[in-house]
Amino acid sequence: EKVISYAGSFGATTVEKLQELGIKDVVASLLSKMDKVSVRDANSFDAVKALTGVEPEKHLDPVLIYNYNHLLPATVPLKDYMIVYTYPGRIKDVREIAAIKSFAKSSGLKLISIGHYFSWCDDVVVPHPFEVLAYFKNASYIVTDTFHGTVFSIKYNKLFATIVRGMNNNKLSHLLEQFGLNSRIVNNIDDLRTILDTTINYEPITEQIKK
Repeated sequence: EKVISYAGSFGATTVEKLQELGIKDVVASLLSKMDKVSVRDANSFDAVKALTGVEPEKHLDPVLIYNYNHLLPATVPLKDYMIVYTYPGRIKDVREIAAIKSFAKSSGLKLISIGHYFSWCDDVVVPHPFEVLAYFKNASYIVTDTFHGTVFSIKYNKLFATIVRGMNNNKLSHLLEQFGLNSRIVNNIDDLRTILDTTINYEPITEQIKK
């Protein structure tokens, strides 16, 4: 009887892009028919407000608001490893690959990818969703260029670095800004080692998530 959204995202889409495609009015009309809209990032907030005249609620990604621990396996069949969490075709710059491999090797860690095979990683694992969380929970470090790779890292208080790209800049930058973690953004791949080796005070972040 009611149509709502929870923590939705426009991703890289803006009102200007909707206008260019000639579908701004259609999207505005459909959004206006919803009983309640909530979003997860500033760009989506601005878009909904501009399209409907109503300020949406801003909510956290659901991964951050639920415990999941009773669903996670107690262990994973690896130890002393570093995760690369990305999609095919995203991390392909030879300097990015070299920096990630160099950090893992110098740290004595196995470099693993989750879900997708990359020839430059030591291994690939294809776990079910709750095993994915377990791998993140037990990782030494994480390098990612995805929204949820960053969310998983924050959830389990890990040392991580996020490569922000144009396609996900809106929601990823907002996610890191709201938790005061802008320093985890890799603007220059030469800074990867420094970012990963810098500790994070997760206590205020945990309190913020609880609130």
